[in-house]
Amino acid sequence: MRHLQSVSQNFSKQFLLIFGTIFSFLSIRYFKFIIFSLISCTLYLIPLTTYAAQVTLAWDTAAGSVAGYQMHYGTTSGNYDYSVDVGNSTSCTISGLQEGDTYYFAVTAYNGSDESDYSDEINYRVPSDNSAQQSAAATANPLPDAGATYEDAGDGTTYEDAQDGTTKGWDIYDTYPGGASIKNVYDSERQSRVIQLTGSETENGYRLRSDNGKKWENSDQFTIQWSMKYSEEFTVYIEVETTAGRRFLVYEPVDYDNLGSGTYARYGLGRDVTDRRWHTFTRDLQADLADAQRGARILEVNGFLIRGSGKVDDIILLNQ
Repeated sequence: MRHLQSVSQNFSKQFLLIFGTIFSFLSIRYFKFIIFSLISCTLYLIPLTTYAAQVTLAWDTAAGSVAGYQMHYGTTSGNYDYSVDVGNSTSCTISGLQEGDTYYFAVTAYNGSDESDYSDEINYRVPSDNSAQQSAAATANPLPDAGATYEDAGDGTTYEDAQDGTTKGWDIYDTYPGGASIKNVYDSERQSRVIQLTGSETENGYRLRSDNGKKWENSDQFTIQWSMKYSEEFTVYIEVETTAGRRFLVYEPVDYDNLGSGTYARYGLGRDVTDRRWHTFTRDLQADLADAQRGARILEVNGFLIRGSGKVDDIILLNQ
């Protein structure tokens, strides 16, 4: 995730821009932008699905006296040929984009005749027709029913151990830049088959759900265990449905936690875990959620997502 910042007078707010490639989760970027003094809010990622010729942007409702938002965009950086008044809506979809073109987006907030400066700019390249056909083909042939590959080993439910020699259940949810891949390979150090994820560092995202792309919907097991071997930055997302709504518990190679009260809560796994060695992590998801958002309870665990290139293995939801 890239942090971008712009300043306009003495007011501030965090704003989140969300966009994605064809038939995929969105690549996320966020930035600060300045609006009226009464506004104060923290915004969080909201993964959405988009198609080749459109992009969806979303943000949390801002506190304070704001009448609405204007979305500005065009094909030249800093020069916005189009503006859309989205009213007080907290999301908008821009359609009619040309495949292969790069668009630049910025947002302003308004209250009566007062309007903020532009937010920092963010850009999105619309995938070409060729990449759209490839992605559509990948989603047009879902794999067999999810339950067929899940293994209840007595101590938990195994969603991935790679021993079947396939990549069933996996997909690339952020396909830009192109060239990312998911392979089932043999790892000599682990002496077993594992899943190898290869792409452009944390620009590409990979997801493990059920074989047909549906959520796990596991309402019984809330402790997750997984093994990984990485030599670069990564971000692991565990998707859960809670009494407070959809949440992502996020695990990164840092020495601190950055707990949040919204959609994302972040936890550190330590800086030394990107040492090209295998590490196994076990996390009590309910306890992690409670640290960030007291009173919230997990209803079901729905998937494992990860950014960054490396190897993963033995992704299991354990019995409590």
